[in-house]
Amino acid sequence: MRFLHTGDWHLGKIFHEVSLIEDQREFLRQVCEELESARTDGNPYSALLVPGDVYDRAVPPTEATQLLSRFLNTVHSSFPEIHLFFIAGNHDSAGRLSFARELLDSQNIHICTDTSHYTEPVVLENGGEAVCVYQLPFLYPLSISSDDEKLLRTQQEQYEYALSRILQVHDKSYSGIPAVLCAHLFTAKSAVGSSERSFVGTAEMVDTDVFNGFTYCALGHIHKCQPCGSEKRVYYSGSPLAYDFDDNPDTFMLSVTVNGAEVPSVQKIPVRPLHRLAVLEGAFGDFYGASADKKLIEKYRDCYVKISATDTSVVQGAMSLLRTNFPLCLSFVPKIYSSASSLSTVQERKSAIDSRNSSQIFEQFLSDAYGSSVFEDELPAEEKQCVQDEKKLFSELSKNLSW
Repeated sequence: MRFLHTGDWHLGKIFHEVSLIEDQREFLRQVCEELESARTDGNPYSALLVPGDVYDRAVPPTEATQLLSRFLNTVHSSFPEIHLFFIAGNHDSAGRLSFARELLDSQNIHICTDTSHYTEPVVLENGGEAVCVYQLPFLYPLSISSDDEKLLRTQQEQYEYALSRILQVHDKSYSGIPAVLCAHLFTAKSAVGSSERSFVGTAEMVDTDVFNGFTYCALGHIHKCQPCGSEKRVYYSGSPLAYDFDDNPDTFMLSVTVNGAEVPSVQKIPVRPLHRLAVLEGAFGDFYGASADKKLIEKYRDCYVKISATDTSVVQGAMSLLRTNFPLCLSFVPKIYSSASSLSTVQERKSAIDSRNSSQIFEQFLSDAYGSSVFEDELPAEEKQCVQDEKKLFSELSKNLSW
């Protein structure tokens, strides 16, 4: 039996103040394209697994809900035999995502937003084969209650208990049938990118051993496509689009073939983004003006671009100028600013404040704002003189301050 696994859609995502609805619309078109291609090849999918973060925020914009509604209608109309599985991630509102859940369930669209029936599978049958699909949404503290009324607070405790309960019920009622899990969580040792939430410590992590006993686990939450554990039965599909300039620009859907208790066959299907992400670095003149690199402009004109300029001086109206050549330039970071953020430690700032020395405090401010280059010989003479004049003026004004 064949499954298409893709999660962390984040419909309605705003990236550097730009809506990604059209980019996401193109991705969903490719999902339909893959479903059609598989059917044409005589090896159709039995189900689409979407393990959470369907929307980017709890109250999604109208465009995002309309996009999902049209996608569901298109898939159900074109592929009525395919089962669609959606669970709530930490970005989703369970109440909003579960709208019309009971009605949709009768149309092979299964939406799971709570744990009231988490041990009850959807049994898929195809050509004499059967697979049980279990759904477990993102678990908040105390989402799962144990039979002995023990409080389960951490993700590890909740998943250990919940998955053991699922397997107990499965072995009793569906022995011999492969068990597939759709869940949204953070597994230990998984590679985390810049666009995911950062965790402190290991309280949110779940060890991959808890998945032992499942034939395949379709996970969401981590935006990088990757397997987890040594048996290659647990996978993150990753997000379909790169949602941060530091993310890997290559994104995928996963085609999963389940054949009894054997290790599933998993193949990556590349997603073709409407606009790729690119990070460019060089002198400002490389991107704008008479000396601009025309080949570079042509190559990245249709990309979402972040430009890091190596110049040590500030260009007025830089974004407006850059967008004449790079219409989708979303971020511009001059070296003079990007280097400044790492120059001063908290201790250095505290030391300057404790000194109550006006000149030292002002120098610290200049260093934080503009970088250490304001005190170096590479600055033009006019700018160096301006800095010295500002320091002198500040020193005179501060004489009247009472510490």
